[in-house]
Amino acid sequence: MRPTFLVLSTEPISEFRKQNKTLISAGEDLLWLEWQLISIVLLAGDVFAPTARLALQELHSYHREACLLAMRKSPNVGLAMTRMACELSRDLILLILDKDMDALWHNREADSKRYRQEFRFDRIEGVFADKFYELYKLSSRFGVHGHTNLLQTPNLGSKSSLGDHLTVQIDGNFVLSSYVLALRSIEMFLHSFLHHLGLHLPVSNNALRRDLSIVVEQLNAIHVPADMPKARGKDLH
Repeated sequence: MRPTFLVLSTEPISEFRKQNKTLISAGEDLLWLEWQLISIVLLAGDVFAPTARLALQELHSYHREACLLAMRKSPNVGLAMTRMACELSRDLILLILDKDMDALWHNREADSKRYRQEFRFDRIEGVFADKFYELYKLSSRFGVHGHTNLLQTPNLGSKSSLGDHLTVQIDGNFVLSSYVLALRSIEMFLHSFLHHLGLHLPVSNNALRRDLSIVVEQLNAIHVPADMPKARGKDLH
């Protein structure tokens, strides 16, 4: 019988939610807080660069999908989405209040050299700057933290008309790691984004600063596992 490919089972997601309630709670809190931040930015109008107002919504989708892919037991694909989220996070943090950078971002293919010079992880300010780049490296490189060993030891399955076959399972620790790294990408973006705004937003914009301070307070109350494995290889910003 021909299988159906373009449909998703909800069983892995339900199982993950039941077994990891604390992590699910952290993910829901972070995504909800990011959604509130998007609303604040949209309501602020032309205070922010035009690209940022649209790209923030796309970034939220990246973050959500990275979590869901891990929960669906597709950790490698989830890490690929986390990598994309790290790249877009970096660009958003650097262009959010700078309309010149916004114009460069739109013309990044025509002026790729300047784009690479300006949009660098080492230009992100705040305590998460180094960790942001470390997460980008982790999610970019196959062979790091389980990519080459994502399957548990195969077991000999039952016999069929086609002969013996093997059954395999995704390594549960790798799935958890992929999910936690997705959470860390959201947490690091929010902290870095808000820190950058705190440094560069005009002091006169009291109402916006007040709204953002509430987001910071809520963010500081969310606990995400702090441990993150180290990436291997040459550092490239």
